[in-house]
Amino acid sequence: MASAGQMRNRVEVQQAQESADAHGQTSRAWTTIATRWASISSDTSDEVLEGGQQGVRSTHSIRMRSFPVLQADTHRLVVRGIVYDIDSSIHDSAGKQRTTSISATDTGETV
Repeated sequence: MASAGQMRNRVEVQQAQESADAHGQTSRAWTTIATRWASISSDTSDEVLEGGQQGVRSTHSIRMRSFPVLQADTHRLVVRGIVYDIDSSIHDSAGKQRTTSISATDTGETV
């Protein structure tokens, strides 16, 4: 369990809102549904080739107080303007202390 002092990163939990325009095109907008304190550690970094351009994909472990509803396809995290896609989420409970452990990938996108 991360102590309060280790949870020093402010994380926005965002949820996707999909809507269709007059032409039937679907667009996705993101809405912040919660802001939490979390601890973040870098796990791995890999070089990737996407769209003919070389980049770096970094995977991080993010741990915050209980937030059991996170889903990879409908939620994302934003930390200091950097967007993280959720790869997996595990809800832990040990006594009265509940946490959510998240594996997330830095998308390279900023907001």
